[in-house]
Amino acid sequence: MNLVIFDRDGTLIEDRSYLIEFQSVIWTPGSLNIVRLLSKHGIHVAVATNQSGVARGYFTLDQVHALHAAMSNIVSAKGGRIDAFAVCPHLIGGAVAEYSVDCDCRKPKPGLINQLLEKFQVSPESAVMIGDRETDLLAGQAAGVESFLYDGGDLFEFTKRAISASFGLGAVDPA
Repeated sequence: MNLVIFDRDGTLIEDRSYLIEFQSVIWTPGSLNIVRLLSKHGIHVAVATNQSGVARGYFTLDQVHALHAAMSNIVSAKGGRIDAFAVCPHLIGGAVAEYSVDCDCRKPKPGLINQLLEKFQVSPESAVMIGDRETDLLAGQAAGVESFLYDGGDLFEFTKRAISASFGLGAVDPA
């Protein structure tokens, strides 16, 4: 079984700076289509996201989970599936003491990626990480996962090229 791990802000959805309102979500071009395609092909889809707004006191972890549930509902309505969200709510020096810690899950550390590999019992060689920042790539690489820097454009085409290179899927049927 293969696993594609996406960063959230700036990759699956536009980066809207401490986004917590579902009404403000704007999906990147091709993101819903690629999640649907991966799901159709039996590839696990997961999201690994730093959410320092929790540690900063801007919103709660429950609000993050609610946003992710709403995102999952939209993906499901479009015929896709997000199998898991891995969230790091931590930030050293954050305003919320519970989350003001030095953790192993804040990207560029590999904790979120390792959690997802373990959850799906997938080897690093059977996974890819796609993100828009160097911290995403470093987290994936530290976990032994091939990682790709998405710099905008059509996420559908970008991801198809990445998984073709990594999983040998070649011409994946876009239907």
